[in-house]
Amino acid sequence: MAHQLSNDNDERLSTPKEVLRLKDKKITSVGCGDKFTILCTDDHLLYTLGDNDYGQLSLGHFRNCTSWTSINLSIKIEALVCGDYHTMVLSDHGEVYSCGRSDKYQLGLNSTESLPELRRVSIKERVKTISCGANHSIFVTVDNDIYACGDNTYSQITTKKKELFKKPEKIKIDELKGKKIKAVSSGYQHTVYLTEEGHIFCFGNNTFGQLNITMVGINKSGQGQLIDSISCGSFHTVVATDKGEVWAAGKNRNGELGIENDGSNVKDATKIPLGDASAKIDNVKCGNHHTIMRSTDQRIFICGKNTGGQLGLGHLDKTLKVNEPKFAFPIHRMAGGGYHSIFISEVSDDLVESNETNQ
Repeated sequence: MAHQLSNDNDERLSTPKEVLRLKDKKITSVGCGDKFTILCTDDHLLYTLGDNDYGQLSLGHFRNCTSWTSINLSIKIEALVCGDYHTMVLSDHGEVYSCGRSDKYQLGLNSTESLPELRRVSIKERVKTISCGANHSIFVTVDNDIYACGDNTYSQITTKKKELFKKPEKIKIDELKGKKIKAVSSGYQHTVYLTEEGHIFCFGNNTFGQLNITMVGINKSGQGQLIDSISCGSFHTVVATDKGEVWAAGKNRNGELGIENDGSNVKDATKIPLGDASAKIDNVKCGNHHTIMRSTDQRIFICGKNTGGQLGLGHLDKTLKVNEPKFAFPIHRMAGGGYHSIFISEVSDDLVESNETNQ
């Protein structure tokens, strides 16, 4: 049993629960992998928990961790992201560090050996944003150059005929030439970029239609919307627009798109019905097979796979429509993993969690 949450037993946690161990900590960044969690506090400590088969917790060993363990990296941490089994950390100087699984060179260290401690990745330019897919990693520099490493089987890195990038290489993408990149998100085999102008560009595997969330599709009725937030699940893509709408495309077998159909893939950009006409969404985060949406008044809307209780609805049944889990306080940060979700409150920076034990 994984321990990506901090329960004292092995039961699934289907109702959000406060993490008392971190009650007095101010959380600045959080990342969820398949069955592990890593977060950063304002004193630049990392706290890690969960599966560690590949060293993704950066504890110097490969044993699972069943209680929150702190790590002092002696650097100021700007951001952290997690793939299924690897972790990337970005320092305030634009340096990148990685650990975990590296069978597809996703750590960018020119090796396929798993690494149990964060090690600096060699990138000549200062990096401003990073993203981890299942087996690939993307780095965007302050000059909007793109570097990437890992698996490129489905052209999730580039259409260049090369299956593996053993270390970060500068990538030229014609569609992004001259554009300023605001954010990047990666799924199992696809990558989505968001520009400062509010446009999105998608690359990689499109088996489930996850790349078909185009600007034309979103604005097919002439709304003139731009994109504010993006997130990729394993095989689905979700975006929030500047008008507070949420649009999605891709796999929907588990209800990850919140669209009530027979579980068929959604191969065109489709608006997600929230069930509350007054709600305006300003941030989206995807777990592997579930979707978390935050409204401007800091409520949470959620849908998708729920075998670990990751939807926080008090049960373990998947939901084909969007639901609103209840919190006693506003939520300003969230993250989704393979089978769990993490929510951070704005009022006191309390951390709450939902899903399988001790992640």
